[in-house]
Amino acid sequence: MDLIIHQRIRLSILVLLAILFSLLSVNAQEAILNINGENISTEEFAFFMKSQRSLCYSYFYTTYNVNQSPEFWTSSYSGERPIDYIREKTLETLTEVKVHLMLAKELGMINDISFRAFLYRFDEENKRRKEITEKGGLIYGPKEFSREGYFSYWYSNLMIDLRKKWIRELEITNDSIKVYYNRMKERYRTSDEVSLILFSIPYNEPQEQEEAKKRLNLIIKNHLFNENKCLAEGILFEKLIITPNENIEAEDQILEWHRIASKLNLGESSLPIVDKRSKMVRVLYCEDYKAGYIPDLMEVENIVIQNYKEELFNHSMNQKLEEADIRFLSPNADTILLKFLK
Repeated sequence: MDLIIHQRIRLSILVLLAILFSLLSVNAQEAILNINGENISTEEFAFFMKSQRSLCYSYFYTTYNVNQSPEFWTSSYSGERPIDYIREKTLETLTEVKVHLMLAKELGMINDISFRAFLYRFDEENKRRKEITEKGGLIYGPKEFSREGYFSYWYSNLMIDLRKKWIRELEITNDSIKVYYNRMKERYRTSDEVSLILFSIPYNEPQEQEEAKKRLNLIIKNHLFNENKCLAEGILFEKLIITPNENIEAEDQILEWHRIASKLNLGESSLPIVDKRSKMVRVLYCEDYKAGYIPDLMEVENIVIQNYKEELFNHSMNQKLEEADIRFLSPNADTILLKFLK
């Protein structure tokens, strides 16, 4: 008799646990949000919200010197609540992702853009990687993805392909290309080019600098711009082409040459430059100068078309984001979200 009672109690507990897990599953799949007719489950919203937690903590710590506490998410700091902040940041990211995925679906690149479909792809990818590694095969990246890692990998690659496909299939007229080019043609102006000769004389002792300066000044004065003659005299000869107005990242010495060259006119030379680090005395001579110009459209047509389509793509995406129809379906959205935040 006791055994029967014990078995019934055990069975009742198992049934209650099954019901509990079922309810949790239903809650996770319950639609909390709708974006352009696509339902977003609480599980999906929580997935994207997870990546915003550190940003939220950092913002409220740096802005209000607030640390985490049991009341953190629902407390108000100068009218701002963390729950509102993380909800809005999550919504921004999720809306952008869904708008992009809807376009990918529209272009036939993906059939199912639901979160459950993503989880299925995630599981299948990890199974594939496991099978390959168990057979001694080679894979790129981790042996096993986390959900966040796989989403970043999958989504970034999809967006690259989406941009390429949209741009490739977009048809534009010659007139619209011309209008775009006339509006943006300063962007295609070529840089000024300065052709320089760099004369250098090495020295060992500081007192040798003055002698090196005199020899360099004599070369410039007599226009001895023959490389072989310079080398015979122990003078290093190097030709450089630089673009003075271009922003570059280079060694301090190269940047100094750019600065000096930008002030030289054709046929002019710099004052002797003592480079103590390399123990050289140098002079820069401006051999030629070519001013930048705005090329004809035909010269740069391919890059102009590419840039124009890129601009149209970005404009289209921004417009879709602005026009997105976003609706929270649950009146207790914050209560649901708090369960995932605690």
